[in-house]
Amino acid sequence: MIKFINRDTFCALIGMEVNTFKSLRQRNQVAMVWSDPDSEAARGFTPSQAFLMLIAQELYEKLAISRERSAEMAGRAFMVEFDRWAEIVASSEAIANGMTPEQEILFGYVEPCDGDAVCVCGTLQQIADGFKAAERIVAVNVSRVAARLRQRARELDVDIDEVWQVDEKIVGRGGKVIWTASTSLQTQPWNKASSK
Repeated sequence: MIKFINRDTFCALIGMEVNTFKSLRQRNQVAMVWSDPDSEAARGFTPSQAFLMLIAQELYEKLAISRERSAEMAGRAFMVEFDRWAEIVASSEAIANGMTPEQEILFGYVEPCDGDAVCVCGTLQQIADGFKAAERIVAVNVSRVAARLRQRARELDVDIDEVWQVDEKIVGRGGKVIWTASTSLQTQPWNKASSK
């Protein structure tokens, strides 16, 4: 069951004033899409949405990408991050506890010299090996973004443990495995990765 948090707590987790968040949301500059904003207001927000907002903030504040583009990019994160979630969870826990993880996971997009842009999620080495010739690579370290979310939740005494749960595989009807965790570079064509 998904645990929802109220707007004040959500904004505290992402380090943003409530009025700023409301303004961004009115301008569709948030990394979340709701089919029914009125029911969302009654229900609340999820820790996963906080994670997406922190990715968008990282893109906006550190890489000077517009709020709209940052929100769009972050909204696509789960399209490719899902397969690497176990590594993001483990590496962010190590970072949040002052340790150095074996590897850190990045999310972003690549514009290869010979093709269309793709969303990517992997280690820096995997991204570099996967795209030897690129016009542009834009990425954020999502292991560190997740570590910041963990640290803020601890400081605020907010229980977001559910977001760190990891399934190594998902089994469908008839016992057939329909998804397994991966440690390889994850990519998806940019024009097919939709946050809506």
